[in-house]
Amino acid sequence: MSLWGKVKSFFGGGGASGGEGGGDGQGPPKDPAAIIEAAVANPPADASPATVRAVGGALLQLASTGKMFVSGEFVTQDHRARLLAAKHLEAYGLLAAIGYAKTERVYHPIGEDPKTFSPTVSQPPPRNVSNQPQVSQSQAARSQAQSPASNQGGQSYRQAPIRVDPSLPDPYEAHDILGLSPEETRKRSLKIKPYATAWIGRVDTIPPQSDERTALIDRGLILRGMLTQDQLREIHRVGDLWLKHHESHKLAKAAAAKSVEQFLEGERQKKLAVKEEKRQAAENKRADQRQAVLARRKNDIVFLGRDVSARLADRRSNVEALSAAGLPFLATPADVAETLGLSIAELRHLAFHAEAPERTHYITFEVPKRSGGVRLLASPHKKLRAAQQFIQDELLSKLPLTEAAHGFVPSRST
Repeated sequence: MSLWGKVKSFFGGGGASGGEGGGDGQGPPKDPAAIIEAAVANPPADASPATVRAVGGALLQLASTGKMFVSGEFVTQDHRARLLAAKHLEAYGLLAAIGYAKTERVYHPIGEDPKTFSPTVSQPPPRNVSNQPQVSQSQAARSQAQSPASNQGGQSYRQAPIRVDPSLPDPYEAHDILGLSPEETRKRSLKIKPYATAWIGRVDTIPPQSDERTALIDRGLILRGMLTQDQLREIHRVGDLWLKHHESHKLAKAAAAKSVEQFLEGERQKKLAVKEEKRQAAENKRADQRQAVLARRKNDIVFLGRDVSARLADRRSNVEALSAAGLPFLATPADVAETLGLSIAELRHLAFHAEAPERTHYITFEVPKRSGGVRLLASPHKKLRAAQQFIQDELLSKLPLTEAAHGFVPSRST
């Protein structure tokens, strides 16, 4: 069956030839009219049967020219519903039945390269000749005179073809904002509570597209040709950025205040750290001093009581005079203690002077006198006696005596 026969069959001009009829239960229908009727009987969810039938008729009329076309030539209203209907018919095999295929957004005869598609100006689908009004000769002449297709020389010309890249996005593609039927728009509008939305009456911001009222207003702006989808997208992008950053100065101020507080807190922590370091240093110094005192007390003697310790720190000695007198060189308490066979603590104990000692280094006892009465004697303890004997034998006995000395001097003492 020829293409023209298929078109006439769709408009009631004759039946399809044998073997091409559909709906006999032996596979999908091959006749375009039968395919359209089958698609109309089972329309998609968002497209009515009337929309499916209208799109099918438009596709047949455009295909009858044998030329390429795009979806914009038959999707002139109810974009979403018509595009869904076109896809629905394509799924039912209408394009294959009329010898067409779809590549990207270009409908072309099977076998032709869609890249060669170069329409002049988009034209609406051809209308039925029977429905076109009759034009008189005068009207035709007047239209020809006013037509830009003629010039003063009487030569007609065509507008240069516009190259269309099939890979570019389809300008007639239905977006979500455009895919609402009037009924759906009305239902969504009735659900809006103007004074319940946070964006009503706001003049300091651009409401986001997620707001229902804003979405419907955007749809109206696009459909009336006031703004394009890209312009609205840019407007909302700027609005979203403003919503994100309009409090930046307050955040910066708060961040600065926080930074100042953090700085002051850091300075406080530094002062506390310095104070703790000084306290620890002082404690270490006191500990070192205690250790030094303990070490000095263990190895040296710098105090033996009031009024008798002034020159204990003077460790100077006349080595030549000591050597000449045959006296031992004892410059420090450690030297004296070592010579006497005592420890520093024992030497300190024996030499310490107390005003009112509770315990002395002597044992006191009484002996009777010849003349009557008793005499109190004091005998040193063993270690003190040994030290005194060493001093007598090794030091005092080697020193020269004056002629006036008689006490405890051999051959002079009485």
